[in-house]
Amino acid sequence: MPFIYVDQSVRVRLSEKIVEVFNDAGQALAAHSRLHGTGKFSTFDAHYPEHKLSVARFEIRYGKEQAKKLGPNVEKLVEQLLPTEYPLRLLRHA
Repeated sequence: MPFIYVDQSVRVRLSEKIVEVFNDAGQALAAHSRLHGTGKFSTFDAHYPEHKLSVARFEIRYGKEQAKKLGPNVEKLVEQLLPTEYPLRLLRHA
């Protein structure tokens, strides 16, 4: 769901394969493939504020480059802390 709708009421429709989010007027805000299992999520980059998205892309890339210079154990740890699958989820609490 786009960040501008944070703290607003929305309606969610779940099907076997899709999660759809609507505002109070019934206008579609987002649709995602439904992921099953604990801790699964799906967020489009466009749903983040641009200032957070651009900073996160730079900091993650830089951090991984620095970790690689410090050795394989540090690189492995950073890869675990910032998984390549979707590191932007860490911004949800920022």
